[in-house]
Amino acid sequence: MLPSRLAICLACGGRMAPCLVIAASPRCHDCRDIHAPLRADLVEPPILRLLPPLEPESEELEAA
Repeated sequence: MLPSRLAICLACGGRMAPCLVIAASPRCHDCRDIHAPLRADLVEPPILRLLPPLEPESEELEAA
């Protein structure tokens, strides 16, 4: 059984048909038909959006 987070359409957030989940499709049948774009809030892991941007270490700045 696949985790439920892998069974959602990355374009609309709806449930995916089992055959599309097994085939690793990012979109459900309806979104595939209309070539719907993927939604960033569904594609990007939430933890990455919460972290501050990476800044170079002070040693790296001195070397540059």
